[in-house]
Amino acid sequence: MSQFSSNWDRKKSPGLGERLKSSFNNPGPLKPRLDAVSRQIQMVMAKLDNSMAKIREKDTALFSKTVAAVQRHDNQRASIFANELAEIRRVGKMVTQSRLALEQILLRF
Repeated sequence: MSQFSSNWDRKKSPGLGERLKSSFNNPGPLKPRLDAVSRQIQMVMAKLDNSMAKIREKDTALFSKTVAAVQRHDNQRASIFANELAEIRRVGKMVTQSRLALEQILLRF
């Protein structure tokens, strides 16, 4: 019988409104939090720079392989390398756009 009564009596937990208020009302000054976010954005930008450097290396390697395949009249391999090169360039473009977006966010601080 005690199990029934313990299940019947609910424990008071904060409601949705109280949880939302507590998440928006973060205690503490704003400047240190903005500095922390700024450092995090800079770290992500550095990672994107490293990724972009690796993508550039792959781009040059695939481009030279594509040119060599075309010069050997190996059209199938040239086509494969060209498709891979297009994918790499597409990813590079996305990384560049992401970095620029983060840079604009950082400038607004």
